Amino acid sequence: MLVQGMRGSQSQMDSPSAQLALIVASQNFLQPGGKMVAAAKATVPTIMDQASAMQLSQCAKNLAMALAKLRTATQKAQEACGPLDIDSALGLVQSLERDLQEAKAAACDSKLKPLPGETMEKCTQDLGNSTKAVSSAIAHLLGEVAQGNENYTGTGLRAGAGRGEGAVLVATDLSTPPGIAAREVAQALCSLGQAARGVAASTPDLQVRNAMLECTGCIMDKANNLIEEAWKAVAKPGDPESQQHLAQVAKAVSQALSRCVNCLPGQRDMDAAICMVGEASKRLLVDAVS
Repeated sequence: MLVQGMRGSQSQMDSPSAQLALIVASQNFLQPGGKMVAAAKATVPTIMDQASAMQLSQCAKNLAMALAKLRTATQKAQEACGPLDIDSALGLVQSLERDLQEAKAAACDSKLKPLPGETMEKCTQDLGNSTKAVSSAIAHLLGEVAQGNENYTGTGLRAGAGRGEGAVLVATDLSTPPGIAAREVAQALCSLGQAARGVAASTPDLQVRNAMLECTGCIMDKANNLIEEAWKAVAKPGDPESQQHLAQVAKAVSQALSRCVNCLPGQRDMDAAICMVGEASKRLLVDAVS
């Protein structure tokens, strides 16, 4: 993801969504990179060959320094790219939709494989965490819309933002970096898409694989609608119809998230077990009455 983000940013230097994708990929790399450093340092004392141990120790130090520089660069990039508005969030989500389409095509050809380090257990845990992160980010976005915070939702910079519409600059107060809430949603969706792809690639169950990719694609589509509706709602502060429509779209995203989680093998088995218990309880009641 990090290499892909770098290539995308280099080939599309004027693309806000490519810049945002690189920032997200960099953030997502920091935690596993830190774990790799810790694992390497813990392994050094167990290596008998002194030269190999020294080499591993030095590599761990170099990686730790590189991660520190990456963290600093990412923070500076976020500050410098503050003006990235709602278009960049929409562009990233649409890019995630395309990635899922490619994953579905690869799955149909039996070419979808787990990435290095991906396991069913890890991806399942990541999916649960990212689902919560998406829900939290959406709740944050809705809260800012309700308060009419244009800077935070990223709607104050452009008029006409959306799929295929021309963007027209309008005057606004940029004292607060715009697009933060929309960007949070897009970042959470990026982690969700990566986890869902990992689950699909790691499971041998064809039904689970197809359902996971299909449900995740639905989430991206609904979330795209949500970001657009949030922009429209802030453009009409206090409009009951806009607020109601936004709430309906948010509910659709929530339902799509639930369907995605329910695709997990363990969750499906649990639901089936609960249904079996329910049916057994009904039969016991019937037998008791008769």
